[in-house]
Amino acid sequence: MSVNISNLLDFVKISYDEMKIYTEQATANINSHVNSVTNNLKDKVELTISQTNMMTRQFMNVNNSALSKITDTTDQTITSMQKLSAELRDESAKIISETNLKMNQLMTTNDANLKKSLETLGRAMLKISDKFVEDYMPLVNELKKIVDIAKQVRLPARGDAQF
Repeated sequence: MSVNISNLLDFVKISYDEMKIYTEQATANINSHVNSVTNNLKDKVELTISQTNMMTRQFMNVNNSALSKITDTTDQTITSMQKLSAELRDESAKIISETNLKMNQLMTTNDANLKKSLETLGRAMLKISDKFVEDYMPLVNELKKIVDIAKQVRLPARGDAQF
């Protein structure tokens, strides 16, 4: 039996040595594949990170550009509105000033026309009064004569009247 055990031990030793070689080769292969996959994965992750960073920068540039345009447009709109507001305020002040001037001119003209009309009316009334006096003065004088005659003539008393 000793020969068999010795053979068996040799066989186990040879098998162990072969297994060890195969295991070392398999481990080396696995390590090589793991390293290859790891390196490949690392490259892919780095590429993805790089692309993500680039896309983020592009997005930020587009976003900043859009924000800048919005800000510029808003600033231009505000400036335009301020200019229009100032023009409107100036035009309103001008219209108010012109209206006040025209109202004052109109009132002055109306005052002058009213004064002229009243003076003309006064002169017309004076002429009418003068004409009235001229026309009725002889009548007044004649009535005065009649009254004076009546005062001189005495009427008989009421009981003395003869009819």
